[in-house]
Amino acid sequence: MVEKKRNKREAGRLSIFIVFSFVIAACNSSTTTYVSESNGKINSLTVVMKEQFWEGKLGDHTRSVFKAPYEGLPFDEPKYDTYYIPPKAFSGFARNSRNVIIFSKDTINKINLLENPWSKPQVVVLISGEDQEVMSFYLEENKDLILRTICRK
Repeated sequence: MVEKKRNKREAGRLSIFIVFSFVIAACNSSTTTYVSESNGKINSLTVVMKEQFWEGKLGDHTRSVFKAPYEGLPFDEPKYDTYYIPPKAFSGFARNSRNVIIFSKDTINKINLLENPWSKPQVVVLISGEDQEVMSFYLEENKDLILRTICRK
């Protein structure tokens, strides 16, 4: 009788140990999400902003920063091939561009750098501001950081 109780106790402990092991193993399994490959060359840059901004001072400033020629070459070669996309068209395949800068009008003035939000490898720069002048200021103040970040990927 004592032997049966002892065997039941050990069997209970063993089953608790097995269940606990499965729970721990299930908690440690990581779920990975699929991130598609980015498209575009290393020196391609997709610029997303309203058309009136692209045709205005902000667009001119953006082009002057990213289409500036490489120094030391015997001919003028722009640093980046820039492609303009209006915000309404920026979806699906366009979001998989390798380097993206998004300008948006907002009451909060800020700049954010994101890595691989829609594809991999990808760098996305979000610049928001009250008007074109504020966004242009943020671009000018952070252009070296942006260029270094894009070059790393």
